[in-house]
Amino acid sequence: MIYTVLIVQILSITTLLILQILYFRKSIFLQIIPAFVAATLIYSIIRRKHAYVWPTIALSCFHIVLSFYLEIIFLFYYIFKPAYIIMVLNWAFDTQYTEKTVSYYVQSTVIFISVITFGLYNYWHLHIYSSSHKIWEHFSIMISPQHQFPQPRYCTLKKPHRSSD
Repeated sequence: MIYTVLIVQILSITTLLILQILYFRKSIFLQIIPAFVAATLIYSIIRRKHAYVWPTIALSCFHIVLSFYLEIIFLFYYIFKPAYIIMVLNWAFDTQYTEKTVSYYVQSTVIFISVITFGLYNYWHLHIYSSSHKIWEHFSIMISPQHQFPQPRYCTLKKPHRSSD
């Protein structure tokens, strides 16, 4: 399961990097953090070191919190300030609407569902990573030198000294 998540993560990083090279060259440096996290996850899988899963868990938690905040902000503007959303949609899609239209509702629904999907996807990541972290931690405890059977010790016994009578 973790390999599936890792493959999806690497594909999404690669896709975003390609889009950034084509359209947003100034924001390529933002890919440093996800690339570093993916590299530490690959290292933790190869070396079976559970401590290196923590950056991935932290990034998933950050994305979940980010999706909550984004959803709250979007709902605030959707309910109380729809003119701002219309203005951003007009800018993004090069239209001139001044009121709510069918496209406004469709695009707002797509944005809302996308943010929820992003949060659920990162919750799934968090669940997979934390489960694998616990499994690897138990595995590393089981194979640690303190928990193995003690090695037999060999000692030499001295023969008793016979005294001559």
